[in-house]
Amino acid sequence: MFRNPSPLAVTLTLSAVLPFLAQRSVTVVVALFLGLGAGLVSPVVARDDDNDTPPLKNVILISLDSVRADHLSLYGYPRRTTPLIEAHLEEHGGIVFDKTSAVAPSCHPSHTTILSGLYPQQTGVPWCGEDLIVRLSDMDEEEEIEDLEDFQEDFENQPLRLKQKKISAVMNFLKIPADLETLATYLQGKSFRTGGFVGIWTVTKRFGYDRGFDVYEDKMSEYYGPTLLAPLLKYTFRTQRRQPAEKAVDGALTFLEETPKDERFFVFLQLADTHVPYAAPDDIHFDEESQEDLDAVRERQQERYPEENYDKALKKMKAGKKGFMLDAYDRSIKHSDAQIGRVLDYLQQSGRLDETLVVITADHGDSMGQHSYLYRPKKGKLFFEHSVYLWEETQHIPLVILDPAGPGEVFHRQINASQVDIVPTIVSRLGFDYRSFGTSALPGVDLLAMRDRPRNVYFLTFGRGKPGLLKKGKLNFPTFIGFRRGDIKFVVDQNRFKSPRKGRCFLFDLEADPNELVNQCDFDHPEIEERVLRYRSQLVDWYSASVAERFKKKAALAEELGEE
Repeated sequence: MFRNPSPLAVTLTLSAVLPFLAQRSVTVVVALFLGLGAGLVSPVVARDDDNDTPPLKNVILISLDSVRADHLSLYGYPRRTTPLIEAHLEEHGGIVFDKTSAVAPSCHPSHTTILSGLYPQQTGVPWCGEDLIVRLSDMDEEEEIEDLEDFQEDFENQPLRLKQKKISAVMNFLKIPADLETLATYLQGKSFRTGGFVGIWTVTKRFGYDRGFDVYEDKMSEYYGPTLLAPLLKYTFRTQRRQPAEKAVDGALTFLEETPKDERFFVFLQLADTHVPYAAPDDIHFDEESQEDLDAVRERQQERYPEENYDKALKKMKAGKKGFMLDAYDRSIKHSDAQIGRVLDYLQQSGRLDETLVVITADHGDSMGQHSYLYRPKKGKLFFEHSVYLWEETQHIPLVILDPAGPGEVFHRQINASQVDIVPTIVSRLGFDYRSFGTSALPGVDLLAMRDRPRNVYFLTFGRGKPGLLKKGKLNFPTFIGFRRGDIKFVVDQNRFKSPRKGRCFLFDLEADPNELVNQCDFDHPEIEERVLRYRSQLVDWYSASVAERFKKKAALAEELGEE
């Protein structure tokens, strides 16, 4: 039987297990795992209130879909994938946050956090709505079907059904709760003109993203899903759709041109050509790169992406050489850079650059086959994206703030930043007190007023859905959950989260081991064991408190998470 949980305290148990880390010949010195900082609880951070910089008038928030930071030349990638953003930084200055983490490795939870400033377990969007897919034939009894419908009603959705001779499906389009404050609702209440222009179906009106926007354009002209499932996905559920980045930017520029110069505006621009299958016009290429640069790119690719996985995957795809998919991804990033360049050019030509804050980030990264993420041998299928695990390829994302009153040069910040920091940073820079935002205390900080000192940033995933998976539903537990502090990264699976002696944990020093190949949890050392217990307890405390902040369930959750 289904349990009838609240929408914000549900997780699904994955049938898949975390793949083992690649076995490499690695020399590990004791200092690698003994040099970790002892304390991991972030200090209370107060905003610097002596900053008398005049507030900015407008803001443009740009989110790139599935863009990992290490494929941007802005972040040291040897291929020039972001030449226009870099040129703007060189001319006008700006801040690049080198250690920014996504709160989740999937689109809907991350975007809801970007716009609300709350973690996924606080927003009501802990996973992607499209993942809640169930065949009615998986239900053994009529009562289970009724429980499923009750479950969906908890999410305030009207599920779509498709019934054929052999197929029966329900898809739950998980909406942003109507009582959740977002940047759009907040700034609209402050008399901003608000416009949203998005490129993929997971951030459309169906999911509640249009609330608070005066204009919200989400027409998706392209279907990119499997051909065999087109009758279900394309025509019935209307999923797996997107529109080219240039069309989203066209809409945003028209909106800006129609906004009176004396009126404040907020633009949310989401570009999705960087989501698989990666798209870019033919005139976006890297023909000008030298052989030396190309060799550096190939060396970087070889370091990160296991050859054995690509050989299997590309053979199935009939894609030819390994560089085919990686080059397509890089081209799609460069194409998005060109579209962002159009927005920056408009701001400068229209005289609005000096009064507009521009924030560029991503919802999450993409796996690109790293950590055996590409290929699932047991099922013989490709899994070339994100959503399940918390490796850096999906968690390390770009964050760039272009502030006309900023340092006047390119300034790289080493503070641990998170998507939960975007709302308080924007709200503060526009001249408002971010403590007045929403009904729950925001967990993030104003990054422009925050000193570069250690702090924890958290991330978690509730996995992906599949037919029949809801029958394994359990309360309260993410599939994987972790944090980063400085270059320390700690992650536990659901079993370890529930019990200090079960399941798996992952502990990495990202400075010494950026590709996460040496899991220090595997070392038999008493200090490591002590730290793992402490870090795990801190995760439990943080998660329990974050859920209790909005849902008042701390006592029940703490009881269920009792130490053994």
